[in-house]
Amino acid sequence: MQDESNRVRTKAYERPDPKEVFTVASDHTPADDVIYDLVSVQYHALKEAQTADKYIQDAHDHEDVREFFSQVAEQNRDRALKCHELLGKLTAGKTLQAV
Repeated sequence: MQDESNRVRTKAYERPDPKEVFTVASDHTPADDVIYDLVSVQYHALKEAQTADKYIQDAHDHEDVREFFSQVAEQNRDRALKCHELLGKLTAGKTLQAV
């Protein structure tokens, strides 16, 4: 009897077939990937700009290093802004839908 309950318990924890659990939206397009990519680049650019701001504070006695980190932060902010603009163009007039 103990063996049977173990089998039942084991069966309950078997990994389901991914084809049965996960479904891909039928209207998934390469544009969805582009949007994801832009959001990812935007996120990382903003995080890196924030990090560079911290580096600027760390380099308070080194003008050349502060200037370099300032340029890095500015480039990352520009990159994030460009992503924002492109996302606006790609998603203009579209509504978000849960899948």
